[in-house]
Amino acid sequence: MSVTVKTNITNGVSYGLRHVITAAEASDGTIIFDFQNSVDLVATIMVTTTAGVVLVIDGMVVTYPADGQVQISGSGNYTVTATDIIHLIANKMRDD
Repeated sequence: MSVTVKTNITNGVSYGLRHVITAAEASDGTIIFDFQNSVDLVATIMVTTTAGVVLVIDGMVVTYPADGQVQISGSGNYTVTATDIIHLIANKMRDD
């Protein structure tokens, strides 16, 4: 089971958020960010501590379970930890 964070879109092409990880999300180990749209996304993610220290996210698993969604899970050397901050930017994939 994963925790879903629903958010609104920033504009029609790029979506961004800053999210403080809750204890429930850390306990679950998986978070889904639902941008509530029906487009394919590609995401860039950075995680920091509350002090602003950038964390190494080697082992974080990033997947796209449905259109408009980005899922992160702890794996390997990365653990989803309460109070850490996720900085996520997702862009709409181009239709070529």
